[in-house]
Amino acid sequence: KHQTALSSVGEPRGFLIYEVQSDYETSNPEGCRRVDVDSVSIVMARPSRAQQRGSKQQSKDYWTEIRSNGLLAVVLKVSLCVALVMAVLNSVRSGMVNEPLRFRLCDESRGEAAPENCFAQAGDYEVPLDAIAYICIGRGCNIELLCTSVLSLRLAAGWHGKVFVITDLSDPEELHRACGSDVRIQTVPVPIVTNQMHMKNMKRNLLDILPGKPSSALYLDGDLVPVGCIQRFLRDIAPGPTGEPIEIGLFHDNYCYECNTYNGGFVYQRDTPAARQCLADWDKESSADNFTKYYKDQDALDAVLADGKCRVIKMLPSSANLFVDSALWPAWLRLSFTRPMFMHFTGGIRKSSYWDRIQSTMHMQLGELRMQQTMHDDLCRRASHHHLQSNS
Repeated sequence: KHQTALSSVGEPRGFLIYEVQSDYETSNPEGCRRVDVDSVSIVMARPSRAQQRGSKQQSKDYWTEIRSNGLLAVVLKVSLCVALVMAVLNSVRSGMVNEPLRFRLCDESRGEAAPENCFAQAGDYEVPLDAIAYICIGRGCNIELLCTSVLSLRLAAGWHGKVFVITDLSDPEELHRACGSDVRIQTVPVPIVTNQMHMKNMKRNLLDILPGKPSSALYLDGDLVPVGCIQRFLRDIAPGPTGEPIEIGLFHDNYCYECNTYNGGFVYQRDTPAARQCLADWDKESSADNFTKYYKDQDALDAVLADGKCRVIKMLPSSANLFVDSALWPAWLRLSFTRPMFMHFTGGIRKSSYWDRIQSTMHMQLGELRMQQTMHDDLCRRASHHHLQSNS
């Protein structure tokens, strides 16, 4: 039996014989033939060199297949991760598009019968503010977005003071028609300027340009939308009875390679000698070489700061100002934990494919807020009438 089995596999260089008492057909290990006898002798012969080469090739093919399958698995995992990230980003974009303005109203119970909120008084320690001003000059003026900012300033921020728009429009009434007749704004006509930096210098001269010679003023870019209570903000940034009063207040610029120390879209200024000197130094630097030395007025301010000037500027808390750029997820992440006072819709998002939808949704949000304000004003009138009758 053994000899017959060995002869069937050629000339082995060595072999092992296992006796298996059984009556079935046995499949031997690779390299041997199948033997079918009553008392099976399984011969494990050492494979020949040709068989070894074939076995190695099969092993190589096997590992190649494994690697191929492994690469496929990696590709599938990466694709799944990319799909998951895209789904999250689409969800974030959808959330921001469907609710771009995140309000934090002065009166959280607006629209309800809360007469005590109709007679709220200003706090003891607040940063003084006489007027808020915008600039609408040349082709760079986005009237639609500016009106959104002004309307939100009135409805969401609760600002009842003076709002000025410095403009070179031939028909200033165009602003009133665009913003709505019930939105109180005063236009300040100025001569037409052809240089952008010359136009930006006007925000550093508000104390002299605005009517009535205000002792304090706030400049806002038209793409900066107030969504929180202005009174609460002025109270929060006030130094208190023992601190130094703010003379010039700016926010930190956005974080990017070409960003600056401060952002010029928000400039609070008071009529003090130190503030006027800083504004004059900034104005002079930005006007260098006939307004051609700098493209951004923030670059000019950085140069002034490098010379050791304008130390009077106080950096306001970045938590109050949110930059909303084309990459929406940083803004969405911030809004998940905080409610800013201002939302700054930068040029990046205004160039995006979904900006028109965002603007349309903002109009709807402010329309709803206008209805709530109407109801609130009606409640306040009734409460005031009842208050007068009770006192009489």
